[in-house]
Amino acid sequence: MTVNGVLKGLGELFVTLGIVFALFLSYEMWWSSDRAHQEQEQAISQIERKWDQVPDSGTSSGKPPVNATESPSDQNSPGATQVPSEPPPGTTQGPEPPRTTPVPGFSAPGQMSRQRPGTRVQGGEALGILHIPRLGARWRVPIFEGISRARVLNRGFVGHYPSARPGEVGNFAIAAHSITHGAPFANLNRLRPGDRIHVETSTTWFTYETVSGPYLTSPRNVSVVAPIPRHSGFKAPGRYITLTTCWPPITSAKRMIFWGHLVDTHPRFPNTPRPQ
Repeated sequence: MTVNGVLKGLGELFVTLGIVFALFLSYEMWWSSDRAHQEQEQAISQIERKWDQVPDSGTSSGKPPVNATESPSDQNSPGATQVPSEPPPGTTQGPEPPRTTPVPGFSAPGQMSRQRPGTRVQGGEALGILHIPRLGARWRVPIFEGISRARVLNRGFVGHYPSARPGEVGNFAIAAHSITHGAPFANLNRLRPGDRIHVETSTTWFTYETVSGPYLTSPRNVSVVAPIPRHSGFKAPGRYITLTTCWPPITSAKRMIFWGHLVDTHPRFPNTPRPQ
């Protein structure tokens, strides 16, 4: 075989590999995202249909029928009100710790959540729907339990780490792709301090406010999704949210992190408009 023949063969091989790579990129960038967008809309339709056909077991205000003792920091939370306690007539008792009526969907530290369990739909357990106005007036993506690529992230969904649920004391930590498969967090870097992040559940709208980020870190740094996340600026227990995604989108060498804290809640009813 001559030198020219070898070079010709190598050239044809590289052209073939280039075509295969281009087809693969086309699949990853466009076809997978188109399919993921379809799955997102189908999942949201299923979630909303199930929410609106199941009667709420709570009160008409959306508050769970529970009084819980909370820490002093919890008593300053939005919606927490003091409930006086009086001893029965003819008896005496020592001072009792103050009791509070939780904000809809909240639970006190160490107490199980009173929220309705996640909604079972085709393919998994949906916790709610994420709305980020900064990313678009109609931007919304379903949140599913777990961060499995095959069952959650590659279907274009936002995944929920093993962490607090929406509105609970702790850190509601979530993740999504920044490229391919719908790329819900492709423009997450546009977030700014003060931006609102709304989490819609079957009974409640939870509104968080962005406080810090973007923060770039190693994929192995799990402290950013801790109950009191490191580098967030938070120093005490609270009701936090953490959003994570691979960054930059092509190499995914780092993780980009944003943090926020809960600032408001509203009961959710069928066709309730998104809070501003």
